[in-house]
Amino acid sequence: MSQGLILLLVLAAIVAYVITRTRRRMGLLVTGKTWIAIMTGFVIIVLAAWAATAK
Repeated sequence: MSQGLILLLVLAAIVAYVITRTRRRMGLLVTGKTWIAIMTGFVIIVLAAWAATAK
């Protein structure tokens, strides 16, 4: 269970890194709140998809 949570957090960090790099190249503001919002959103989406497939 803990391995899955760690993997989820690592994937969320990678996705947040890619999105924040893209935002910087577009000239948009990137703060710590941006990182947290992107990671939280990713985790919620992945957990919702997992819950929808679990029987």
